[in-house]
Amino acid sequence: MVAPSLGATLAAMPTDDLLAFKDAVRNRLNINNNGEVICSGRANAVRGVVA
Repeated sequence: MVAPSLGATLAAMPTDDLLAFKDAVRNRLNINNNGEVICSGRANAVRGVVA
């Protein structure tokens, strides 16, 4: 893992728990036929000037 906040936690997990965690994450992701993760998002922004 790359994230320092998760790396130590995941490294300390028993193998069976880690595999179950990975499966749970994969099941929540939208993955296309090429193995790419597909996600969508929305962003709102407002810019103004106070006179």
